Amino acid sequence: MIAGIKVGPLTWKHILHDYRPGICEVWFRVDWLDRYSDLFAFLRREGIPAGLHFWGILADGIAPNFAYPDKEVRKSSLELVKRSIDAAVQNGFLYVNIHPGSYRLSRVNLDRLFFRPIPGREVSEATGSMVLHENIKELDAYAQNLGVLLLTETLPAKEPMHWRNLIKGRLKTQDLCNVPVSQLIALAQQGFFICNDLCHTAMDVVSDDRDFLFRQLLEKTKLLSKQTRLIHTNTMPPPFNGTDGHLGIRKQDFTEQVFPSREQMKQLLSLFVDRDDVWVIPEPYSDHVNNTTALKDILEEIGHTG
Repeated sequence: MIAGIKVGPLTWKHILHDYRPGICEVWFRVDWLDRYSDLFAFLRREGIPAGLHFWGILADGIAPNFAYPDKEVRKSSLELVKRSIDAAVQNGFLYVNIHPGSYRLSRVNLDRLFFRPIPGREVSEATGSMVLHENIKELDAYAQNLGVLLLTETLPAKEPMHWRNLIKGRLKTQDLCNVPVSQLIALAQQGFFICNDLCHTAMDVVSDDRDFLFRQLLEKTKLLSKQTRLIHTNTMPPPFNGTDGHLGIRKQDFTEQVFPSREQMKQLLSLFVDRDDVWVIPEPYSDHVNNTTALKDILEEIGHTG
């Protein structure tokens, strides 16, 4: 495993000022491509392997969606990801990571940081899953042809009302009918590559039973493991209501009532202890360098020497 760090167009200068990670994941809005030129040049110059975490907005503020059958939504969503793959190729980056979408169409506001479902625009899981598999097959072929990995990320069952302040925003949830982890397992079984966001995978179900949450998280992580190439690590506070919390993995974070515990985190990552083809990226809302350092400590404790 390779421990890395997450940066964005507004944060990278501060985070990477005097820290050089083993790998870097970039929060990437393809419509902002020109705003990334300095960051991309820095990563190339410093020889830091990197990948892109895709974000974008379609016409009328609609969120890209790979599990919805509307012809224009499909076409526009695929075009944005292909442009992101092209950007990865041009800069020598390793992967493009996408969210699979949902069975309910929504709008996204990336300035005020929220999703909102569009009334009446919902399809069945059977229809949405068929569309998802078709779209991932097309994008994977495009990426493989250019020497880039396409990764599809696990999603939580619910979304917060906003993520301007996740601690408050996640207390009220909304159901966008996100693609469930079972469909990511199906994609993995077909040979497609996966990003396992551990808190997202845990929040595939809603439960106050921490033991149950961990058992199902461990089982799903095992089922995804062969095709997993990227892991996102966070912790989250109660309530365990189907949303992520994006808290850290520093030792002080685990003194709170977060999930998973530090020992559970070690058990999950131990599944990949002999893997040199898996990247692990913390996604806390702050203190990125110290979280990456904490991740390295965890990897050393489980005997990983990569």
